[in-house]
Amino acid sequence: MNAAASAAGSWPCLLGCSQSCETENLKILVDVAKISGIRSKCAPLNLVPTDDPPTGFSTSFEAADAESRTCMVAVVQQVLDKSGVTATGIDILVTTGSTFHPVPSLASMLVNHFKMRPDVKSYHLGCMACAAGSIGINLVHDLLKANPKSTALFVAHENVTAGFYTGSDPSRLLANGLFGMGAAALLLTNKHSLAKRAKYQLLHTVRVHVGQDDSVYRSMGTFESDEQHCGNARIRFNQDVPLSASKAIRAAVAKVAPKVLTWTQLAKAVRNIVTRRIRGKDATPPYLPSFAESTIDHFLLHPGSHGLLKGFMKGLQLTVDNTLPSAAALRDYGNTSCASTYYVLAYLESLIGIKKGERLLQISVGTGVKAGVNVWQAMHNIKEAHSVWDHLKGVPVREADLVLPLQLVSSVDDHAEVAKLLAEGRQLKQMPAVQLKQMPTAAVQLKEVPAEMGEWKDTDMARDNIV
Repeated sequence: MNAAASAAGSWPCLLGCSQSCETENLKILVDVAKISGIRSKCAPLNLVPTDDPPTGFSTSFEAADAESRTCMVAVVQQVLDKSGVTATGIDILVTTGSTFHPVPSLASMLVNHFKMRPDVKSYHLGCMACAAGSIGINLVHDLLKANPKSTALFVAHENVTAGFYTGSDPSRLLANGLFGMGAAALLLTNKHSLAKRAKYQLLHTVRVHVGQDDSVYRSMGTFESDEQHCGNARIRFNQDVPLSASKAIRAAVAKVAPKVLTWTQLAKAVRNIVTRRIRGKDATPPYLPSFAESTIDHFLLHPGSHGLLKGFMKGLQLTVDNTLPSAAALRDYGNTSCASTYYVLAYLESLIGIKKGERLLQISVGTGVKAGVNVWQAMHNIKEAHSVWDHLKGVPVREADLVLPLQLVSSVDDHAEVAKLLAEGRQLKQMPAVQLKQMPTAAVQLKEVPAEMGEWKDTDMARDNIV
């Protein structure tokens, strides 16, 4: 079965400030985008034009609500149309979002709009930021385990309007240059009758939380703005983000690694452990397996920034080809938070193709700090065009097409370093001039995927059906 997702626009930062911010702040946003691996483009943004406040755009509750309704309703309608499932056929509904928390909830908004059944089990997963894209699947997995013969709808969306900073403090502008508008909707089921229609099977799902450390806990989140016209909670990062994110990712990957590494790699890992115990940790370096040589064929890496993708490459020993799909999503849509890995999935289906039996590793990390890892396996050959990538005309992105090559070593290479420089009031390093192509301004559409659930084997090994 199919799932669908759609982006109602992307990359809000320059659109939001070009009419109102001072020239220096606009320049900072351009530099942040380039250093993060995002190219300038003019896609629609759902910030409502207004003369009050004088920023030129509204970040009011009404504007944020309009954005969420536009994005979430669109992707849900698409997934229902593509799958043939009706709204009354949904047993479980899970939505995600960290910057916008209306009452009634976003889940209730969808229940009302689509007139779902009175007994639908609805949940809103809040304040997990980018990690919610993977961790939400973990929650749906558990809900399906507790509710046999059910169909679940998972909707990932982060509200750009509610997190948009319209003030003048350069140290707080970073998020404006990173995040883009987007949404994704997926159908998952454990109904055996839908097994043959499923695209992917969920093999493993893992989640970790490393927020016990104070520096990790405080590394990213929101701040209260006391500036006029700047709204309430806005997104912030500090210099501890890279270490905090890597700590969470290492913990999550360590839990799933024994299930995806080859027997040869596992043997090398055991030998390394024994050797280090005998000779001492200083005498023998730890074994770092290459996930590019594991049983994983494709990688859905959270495209949070250029620096984060390079961190994935180094930590997981990945190749440029392994990382390009995520870099392409970052280049063209920015960091779409919890929906980001599904843009990567759509890229793979549209431009690369996935063969029956191939495995995909999905990794996301977000505030807390939390990380989620899911392993999917294709149920059949998949080569399907998604209109969100129509602008590439079937031609995969090359490293030379990126704003920054993945192998580039830069002194300013991630958003935490940028945040530090901004906080100190320093200028960002000037990046080489790049050719920036214009993107289509029409609304774009994205599709997702499925799998089937057999018997449950353990908490980390489930056979889900993602419809």
